[in-house]
Amino acid sequence: MKLNVTTYIIIVTFNSKKWLEKCFESIINSEIAVRVIVVDNNSADGTPQTIKEKYPQFELIQLEKNIGFAKANNIGIYKALQDGADYLFLLNHDAWIEPVTIRKLVEVSEYNPSYGILSPIHLNGSGSLLDWNFSKYISQPYDEGRKLYSDLLLKNKLQVIYNVKYVNAAAWLLSRNCIETVGLFEDNFIQQNGEDTNYLQRVYYHNLKVGVVPEVFIYHDREDRKGTATKSQLMNKYLIQRFVLNGLNVADNEGVLKMEQQLRIEQKTLLKSILKLKLSESIEIYKNIRKMKKMMPEIMIKRNKYKERWQNNLSISSKK
Repeated sequence: MKLNVTTYIIIVTFNSKKWLEKCFESIINSEIAVRVIVVDNNSADGTPQTIKEKYPQFELIQLEKNIGFAKANNIGIYKALQDGADYLFLLNHDAWIEPVTIRKLVEVSEYNPSYGILSPIHLNGSGSLLDWNFSKYISQPYDEGRKLYSDLLLKNKLQVIYNVKYVNAAAWLLSRNCIETVGLFEDNFIQQNGEDTNYLQRVYYHNLKVGVVPEVFIYHDREDRKGTATKSQLMNKYLIQRFVLNGLNVADNEGVLKMEQQLRIEQKTLLKSILKLKLSESIEIYKNIRKMKKMMPEIMIKRNKYKERWQNNLSISSKK
């Protein structure tokens, strides 16, 4: 199949020098021509200099500070749309592709326009195992991910696409229609480990699908890294994130009710904590409640905006 499409790869880098060769050389060896936009989050390890010297064919946008995954990707996505991209492939800086990966994903998408996002299989850095988180994402009982495992084990003929509810954004192929419908990543309320969940919720609301293509792979080198946050910090972060994701989930008619219910539960928890004279715990819960209440009106405004087609409010024209 001859592909008459323009495909951009968006990579957000941050102190990524150790992965640049594997990541960028894999792109150069892609079976179809791609254009690359690299958005650097103010790296301090020489990443931008290495890109300029070794990969001048890639467009580099250097930021003066680290603005995070979502905002940096949004800069690259918006630029690619302005330049006339038909497809955008989001690739993590610590991941790399096979020569066939992009071509096959685009071919599958061309024949299956109901899918807004397609993902390859995610392997670990050595290619010896499935990426540890990816293996959990596609083993849920409520979508076709489990069927993928079953088909492999039972040696059944593999489907071209397995429809899934969730796959992380380390390697997403997005169609232009998907972005013009759904929009960019939420980069205000959600910071780290929630942007892709929110985006997928909006994809479902707009009646687009998400799928995994089992014939193609990426390699994601992240198994030796662990988080440094304390248990208390993680719990608070998860609490607020769940509140926001519920409120912004336009695909769930009860999302607002779940958000309000969570607030009531926290208020009851605060009362119990006060009665037990747990001062430090009470202060933390009170701060969370104040934060939730402050965010609620803004979440409702954003929720309503999500229901609109993004392109209708922008001046970016479709590719001629």
